[in-house]
Amino acid sequence: MYLHLPLWGAYTLVYFGTVWVTYQRKLKCGVPILAITLMYILCFISTADSLQRAYSAYIFHAGTASEFFLTSSDGRTLNDTSYGLLSAVGDALILWRLWIIWSRDIRILVVPCLLYIMGIACVIITVVIDIKYASNPNGHFAVEWLYNSATEGGLGISVALSCLVTALIIGKIWWVRRQVVKMLRRTGAENQNAQTTVHRRVTMILVESGALYTLVQAAYMASLLSRSTVATSVVSNICPKVLALAPTLIVLLQKNMDEEYDVIVLGTGLTECILSGLLSVEGKKVLHMDRNDYYGGDSASLNLTQLYRKFRPSQSPPAELGRDRDYAIDLIPKFIIASGELTKILVHTDVTRYLEFKQIAGSFVYRDGAISKVPSTEMEAVKSSLMGLFEKRRAKNFFSFLQNWKDDDPVTHQGINLDKDSMKTIYEKFGLEPGTQDFVGHAMALYLDDDYITKPARPTYERIILYTSSMARYGKSPYIYPLYGLGELPQSFARLSAIYGGTYMLDKSIDEIVVDADGKFVGVKSGNETVKAKQVIGDPSYFGGVATGATGGAEGGKVRVVEEGKVVRAICILKHPIPNTENADSAQIVIPQKQVKRKHDIYIAAVSSTHNVAAKDVYIAIVSTIVETDRPEQELAPGLSLLGPIHDKFVSVTPLYTPTASGQADNIFITRSYDATSHFETVVDDVHDVWKRVIGAPLVLKKREEVNVQE
Repeated sequence: MYLHLPLWGAYTLVYFGTVWVTYQRKLKCGVPILAITLMYILCFISTADSLQRAYSAYIFHAGTASEFFLTSSDGRTLNDTSYGLLSAVGDALILWRLWIIWSRDIRILVVPCLLYIMGIACVIITVVIDIKYASNPNGHFAVEWLYNSATEGGLGISVALSCLVTALIIGKIWWVRRQVVKMLRRTGAENQNAQTTVHRRVTMILVESGALYTLVQAAYMASLLSRSTVATSVVSNICPKVLALAPTLIVLLQKNMDEEYDVIVLGTGLTECILSGLLSVEGKKVLHMDRNDYYGGDSASLNLTQLYRKFRPSQSPPAELGRDRDYAIDLIPKFIIASGELTKILVHTDVTRYLEFKQIAGSFVYRDGAISKVPSTEMEAVKSSLMGLFEKRRAKNFFSFLQNWKDDDPVTHQGINLDKDSMKTIYEKFGLEPGTQDFVGHAMALYLDDDYITKPARPTYERIILYTSSMARYGKSPYIYPLYGLGELPQSFARLSAIYGGTYMLDKSIDEIVVDADGKFVGVKSGNETVKAKQVIGDPSYFGGVATGATGGAEGGKVRVVEEGKVVRAICILKHPIPNTENADSAQIVIPQKQVKRKHDIYIAAVSSTHNVAAKDVYIAIVSTIVETDRPEQELAPGLSLLGPIHDKFVSVTPLYTPTASGQADNIFITRSYDATSHFETVVDDVHDVWKRVIGAPLVLKKREEVNVQE
């Protein structure tokens, strides 16, 4: 009895501390709090029963009170019954923790749940026998064999279940920590986590895994198998408190972990996931939330069912298109420039180990009513129909000038100042024809319009050098593409964030962006919960952009985002390669604005089953441009006409939002919408911009080995 009251007191403090913490932080109680409350009640019943028996022993058996209390079986029914129920509730809570640790993967619960059901059956048998024969001990002895078998069998199953669950949780925690160590070594950031001491890590693992719970169950089973009445009595009187204490500690730890963050990131688009991953690597505590039940946001890759649900909710995908899982159709048509900034981030963060890449087969340009391949070799350049013989010579001189340029060598400048002279001046110097200017500015420098011509030439020079170096890196084209679609990119950065301790919540409504009296960010409200953080980063749809379930865009009348235009996109399913592209399994086609009398270019991005994004012999082509009229779909007609027969088509018009403020005054940082460009360079520019505003210093990337790309 000397351990009864101290253990009960400690357990009571932990229980009410957990309830108080939950109430103070206004967290949703849910099933875990209900479970530990039930365990507290059962433990109270068990403790009260033990105290009552102790009182009776000292009153009626004063001389042998201790011996009588430890060896007598009188009145033990209530204690044993409450312990069985306590064990059943505790097992359920440990299973819940396993589900949480394993990222809510229901498959991990199959075997543990079978064991749990068997254990519950044994508990029911013992409880029924205890209740039925409580007033008739002789009847109890008549089924002693069944009672003992159910008791020991149920406890054995509970121990086996606890050991299995504990091993799975410890294994998962160990694996994640191992990945963290590897990532820290690769990034040279080992010292950032050096503050986590060994004893603290061990303690956290023991609590997280419920190892204490397993040890208690094992101790009780050992006392039963010893057939020692004294040992069994001592352990059975101590066990309920310790048994209930372990799951309560788990719930308390879980609530503590969910209290406050350094940064909350809203939306799992590529921009947001890159920032989330980089901030986690930096040591920030990040909570990443999304209203959707899938990663990627506007940059997601959808299977057929998701695609039809998004564009045609009342229609199911036709069976002739094949299996649903064969498709990963991008919502945003973009390719990765092989030597571009996104490639550098992928390599710097080691995210490339989660991804496989394949080259885009060719880059094409529309000119004078025909599609022509952008030359990738000297032989293709000689044969190309893009330029006449004399124009090819002038273009060669132009490209030689760019390739030989050295800022510190005036001889290479040929009288040109890239920071002052416009591209128009350079074109005129080398006598390039308007068609060649279109080709250079739109197919190589990848400008959306002709505004660049009158601006200083350096940005264009840098874009052309990036294009040519990317072309030389792998051949064929300057672009690479991740197998299984662009949606793999945000998922991979999400994985990076998770390895460094980031927390993810999908399918979570964002009901309000909470600010204080001064308009500064406080937290995010979702349902009855408000999660607090120092800063928030999110895509425009969470701050006033058009999206289902988005509010908080104009707290106190403040407009946080403005619309700068619209992009129209048509996702087309084809049963053939795009005509006149040499039967390429993938391609980019640029239609310069002047070729179709527009202000902005039209882009076509095509991929196929070769990239694991469609069924065999199915091609996905996405045509996009900036909206200029009140008939957006008709503006895509020049691009759609190049595709040949279209099996199915899904058209969307998306607003382009930009933030109205830097966010440094109120700690609310908003990213930009994905523009109509065919690459990710503007996305990375946005990442750099937001990073500098959030951290207060430029993002510095280390040079590493290059990406492995399939031919």
